[in-house]
Amino acid sequence: MANHADKILNDVDVVISDCVLRDGLQILKNLVVSLEDKKAILRLLFESGIRNIEITSMVPPKLVPQFADAGDMIRYADELGVLLPTVLSPNLKGVERAIEYGARSVVLPLSVSETHSQKNIRKSRIEALEELARVRVLIDQQPLAKRPLLAAGISTAFGCSYEGKIDEDQVFWMVDECQKIGVDELGLADTVGYAVPKQITSAFRRLQNVINPEIKIRAHFHDTFGFGLANTMAALEQNVKYFDASLCGLGGCPFAPNATGNITLEDLVFLMQKSGVKTGIDLDKLLSGQQLLRSILPDQQLYGVVNRAGKYPADFPSENIFETTQ
Repeated sequence: MANHADKILNDVDVVISDCVLRDGLQILKNLVVSLEDKKAILRLLFESGIRNIEITSMVPPKLVPQFADAGDMIRYADELGVLLPTVLSPNLKGVERAIEYGARSVVLPLSVSETHSQKNIRKSRIEALEELARVRVLIDQQPLAKRPLLAAGISTAFGCSYEGKIDEDQVFWMVDECQKIGVDELGLADTVGYAVPKQITSAFRRLQNVINPEIKIRAHFHDTFGFGLANTMAALEQNVKYFDASLCGLGGCPFAPNATGNITLEDLVFLMQKSGVKTGIDLDKLLSGQQLLRSILPDQQLYGVVNRAGKYPADFPSENIFETTQ
């Protein structure tokens, strides 16, 4: 599966990934989005040039009906041609199901905060790392063509709603444990949006100095206090290549009080392209996503400065390198 991960960095400077289909939909209360509507969102993201999309979560359908169609979403992403569709799974059983469906990439959530770990996945930090190790063994037992990439998403890396300030040394204790287990990708997440650029610079600079160069580094920011895009630029300056965002800023962690949405996908793309950073994304196409989400979620608050402004400079280039490489 590694060739898929490498391919998405061809001809672009950064990979902007979208997680609205998982992070965004998980916050909806008493509303299950239909499979056809989810497919429409996925199709729009793909047609906009996004090639790494977090498409679903492998959680028990009885507990979270929103993701009961996980297998259908994995199969549809493959039919559509998404180069690296990613599936979140909190445990080994979920990864087993994901592999059965043909998932190309799985991410396990970890947390630096013991309290958040217990509330989010009902495991201690040590138990979560032990589960990650079991998943590594499971993946390595698969035929080479069926082995998904294994990512570790380290939540509350810059602060926690329950425990407050997080010691950076604790973050790097977990980074070290993940490297020992053998992950293919490692992400640091500002789950509650507490971080400021100085913290981001410090953490990602340190990460670049200690990480195995074969492990891909991802940044996942929330915009609770409006620092998300500034933090993104701080991470970019530390040579981070993979960034998460969410269409119309929809998202947030239901187990982290006061954690509002992810950084807005459209704003992130605009910022990167305006800064001369190649993303491979067609912003014109992407901006139609707000109308699509409004038709599917008419009562849900949506976000985005570019969406609110309604237009951007007439000479701003529409960038989609995939038009010529498909």
